[in-house]
Amino acid sequence: MNAVPGPVATQTATAAPAQVVAAVDAMGTRVAQLLDGLREQVTAAFADARPRRADLHVVGPATAALRLPDLPLVGAGFVAAPGALADAPYWLEWFTTDHDVDQPTVEPLDAQTDPEADDFRDYTALAWFSAPRDDGQAHVTGPYVDYLCTDEYTLTFTQPVVVRGDFVGVVGADLFARSMEAAVLPVMGRLATPSLLVNAAGRVVAACRTTWVTGDLVRDAPADWQRHPCSSLPFTLLVATG
Repeated sequence: MNAVPGPVATQTATAAPAQVVAAVDAMGTRVAQLLDGLREQVTAAFADARPRRADLHVVGPATAALRLPDLPLVGAGFVAAPGALADAPYWLEWFTTDHDVDQPTVEPLDAQTDPEADDFRDYTALAWFSAPRDDGQAHVTGPYVDYLCTDEYTLTFTQPVVVRGDFVGVVGADLFARSMEAAVLPVMGRLATPSLLVNAAGRVVAACRTTWVTGDLVRDAPADWQRHPCSSLPFTLLVATG
């Protein structure tokens, strides 16, 4: 995509790259802790036998996660692997909220889970489900336009749920990309030079004083830009050299 044109504009720095990385890592750690709790809830439902949908009891912890005042998640829940539940071949025990309204409510996602229906979408092919299933690791998808839930640039955080060696689904949470931007751009704006926060594929999560924007794929960032990897998320802060 576009590179920064001409000489790199500099300003007096009032923040260091480590502060940006710390802000990113703090958010990543917070989301991971919430997903740990959701995973424990789901794992307990599978303790004795293959559960039914009513046995999952995800609504409580998901609702609590969506109502946190300092972490504006817009979706959270559990997505079952095919055949994991006794009474549904596919299932999304997923809840959403809208923080842009005066009195946000938490609602269950209305998703088609009948594989015979014309409007069924097989979520097992989507990266937020397939990556944790295939590699057994936590995954961050995005920023991408989430047409299933939010219709907006979104980051989806997922963790695999494994019970007695069997993969039974993923727990996850959705965060608008603009919420991540709101958390990191004030600090990025105090760096001396332009900067980018990118995911592992080079897609822009947040950009400050560059011609790149969120969602752009960066293929040609100048080689002399400093790279500062984050530890809790697969993101890297790129900072122009003055």
